[in-house]
Amino acid sequence: MTIIYLIRHGEADGNALGIFQGSSDTELSEKGRRQLDYLAERCKSLHFDAIYSSPLKRAMGTAMGANRFYNLPILIERDLREIDVGQFEGNTWDYIGKHFPDAFDSWKNDLANFVSPGGETLRDVYNRTWAAMLRIVKANPNRTVAVVSHGCAIKTLLCHAHGWPVERVMEVPWTDNTSISRIDFDDKLRPTLVFANDTDHLPEDMKPRTWRAWDQVPAKGDRQ
Repeated sequence: MTIIYLIRHGEADGNALGIFQGSSDTELSEKGRRQLDYLAERCKSLHFDAIYSSPLKRAMGTAMGANRFYNLPILIERDLREIDVGQFEGNTWDYIGKHFPDAFDSWKNDLANFVSPGGETLRDVYNRTWAAMLRIVKANPNRTVAVVSHGCAIKTLLCHAHGWPVERVMEVPWTDNTSISRIDFDDKLRPTLVFANDTDHLPEDMKPRTWRAWDQVPAKGDRQ
């Protein structure tokens, strides 16, 4: 069996400011950097044999935190990066809701069919992240591996881990910053989701905000 601990990056500047980061290479916020102290302590007991990360800075910084007590090489897996959302990137959710109402409503209500102007489809993310996961599992039989990625990318990975098609991705809850999810793979590469979105390592003042910034933006029919 191969054990995967799937870790979402710590709070980044875009998370704190209510900006859609997508594939933009944003840094961890001050709070995100502080969250890594608690993540490192949690990871100390998980006995990693390898650590993989998205190439984006917020993920790499988090991987370094998870690696604090291991000193392993951090292996870059490009297909763990976050969804490229084209013209959405770097904009606030309020701006996106006003200027791209149809695509924004798809993000909120029909994620499986989401695509932003100039971006990649959610289906593309669903396919590429799982291909990356299977490469990692095949390269690490009977090992315990940390995999650091992003909110939307992890949502698609957990959808796969449930054995669900992309059409059911809305049924997968979002994960929080520095959350840990565990997926076990047998020798036939069949996944079992053991748990998801565990943030018990964080004290209350370090836990992510439970609201999603896009939920504060009115639905298309309610906008003036």
